[in-house]
Amino acid sequence: MASINTTRRGFLSGKYLTQSGREQIAGQQETWGPAPPCLSYTLTLDSCIDCDGPCADACPQNIIGFYPADHLKAAQAYLDFTDAGCTFCQACVDVCPAAQSQSKNATTVLGTAFIDDERCFVSCGVTCISCNHCCPQYAIQRNRHNTPVVNGDLCTGCGSCVAICPTQAISVKVVTKCVIQFDTR
Repeated sequence: MASINTTRRGFLSGKYLTQSGREQIAGQQETWGPAPPCLSYTLTLDSCIDCDGPCADACPQNIIGFYPADHLKAAQAYLDFTDAGCTFCQACVDVCPAAQSQSKNATTVLGTAFIDDERCFVSCGVTCISCNHCCPQYAIQRNRHNTPVVNGDLCTGCGSCVAICPTQAISVKVVTKCVIQFDTR
């Protein structure tokens, strides 16, 4: 796994001292998309490293990609919603050596869709209905101003809305849910 040198020596080597160096480092740490369903059940994505990527070959939507070698998450799988969304067909789960056994009826939540109001046509006064009926969970609804909003309780992060948006105003953010356990001693 590639590592980013955040030590004092790494800082003094110069990348942190220039705007382009800081942008490069930020790009190497940025999450490009949620993990595929086959990895959403595992506790760590490290099991994805040194794999020949059968999930990418099995995906009928062709949306599974891998982080490049210079990225902090090198060789780990992610979903690229540029052309299509995840249908939760479970093809990646069937071929993934790291996938734990899970029920095919289990609901998978990959993340939550977010709409950038500044980029959305409707928010700018232009009529657009691209995202109206693309969501299989009906998570995109209209508020009283006819602006699209995402119902986070219904959204599974499938990304079907991302590819359909003409202004790229919709993105899926990985939402981590924490379980807090209290020591009752």
